[in-house]
Amino acid sequence: MQSLWMLLAALLFAVMGLLVKLVSAEVPVSQAVFFRGVVAALILGGWMAWRRLAFGTPHVRLQVQRTASGVAALTLFFYAISVLPLATATTLNYTSPLFVALFTVMATILAGRRQLPWALLACIVVGFAGIVLLLQPVFSQGDTGAALLGLLSGLLSALAYWNIRALGKLGEPEWRTVFYHSAVTALVGVTGMALFGMVWPSANGWVMLLAIGVMALAAQLAMTRAFSRGKTLLTSSLQYTVVVFSTLLGVWVAGDALSTMAITGIVIVLTAGVVATLVTIRAATSVVSHPGSASSSRESLPTKETMNVSNAD
Repeated sequence: MQSLWMLLAALLFAVMGLLVKLVSAEVPVSQAVFFRGVVAALILGGWMAWRRLAFGTPHVRLQVQRTASGVAALTLFFYAISVLPLATATTLNYTSPLFVALFTVMATILAGRRQLPWALLACIVVGFAGIVLLLQPVFSQGDTGAALLGLLSGLLSALAYWNIRALGKLGEPEWRTVFYHSAVTALVGVTGMALFGMVWPSANGWVMLLAIGVMALAAQLAMTRAFSRGKTLLTSSLQYTVVVFSTLLGVWVAGDALSTMAITGIVIVLTAGVVATLVTIRAATSVVSHPGSASSSRESLPTKETMNVSNAD
């Protein structure tokens, strides 16, 4: 089944996160950010030049907004990985569907619509209760700042999603959006190295830094194949296995310790995120299948091509 490509993508993203955590013991986070972006930028840029595809975009404002929020989310996510257990940082980044649900509810209220998406409201309440449980051990260990920045990465990922969705509606090709994101990610990494210094890594460090970029690009390709050729609901559910993979790798390889409360919080957040994603997709599918009967609030929900947020960053 084509949707199973999402399992490969999730595993690759989890391995990328593990490599970021391991290499952050040697080098500043900015170096990991640089290699995360430069590999994809070089490969995509070379492919675009070979195919003589246009680098310029008619949608500058949206591209700037998407790139700014996406790169900021990625940078904060990498920082959270370097400080927090891998499972905790990954879960915080995967709160983006809860923020998307929150944005949808807020848009419904501001538009004055009487019929609120109660299922999404329930997901938001349950999901953020899970976040509180997840962060209790983190706060007690004095890592409050890193935890809040990790949560902010989830919020910024959700903002990036809204701009990706708008770009998709305008016909902006995905490869151009990914190229801009990758190029600016590399630029931010270089800037960080100039400000905070660069450390010459060990041979293993070089391998891990290069592997971060390769893993990220390979994961994006597998993810794109899964969403474009697989079943939407199954693919969207399978993307959350990245948290499972990250938990196992964090415990077995990085030596992370997770309390019962943290594990409970992770399960609650994942469950709420999966349900919120499935509810949103079903609503969008209903709009496509029955456009005449769909409410205006449903017309603002995501479609198959733009469901994934966090992994695209």
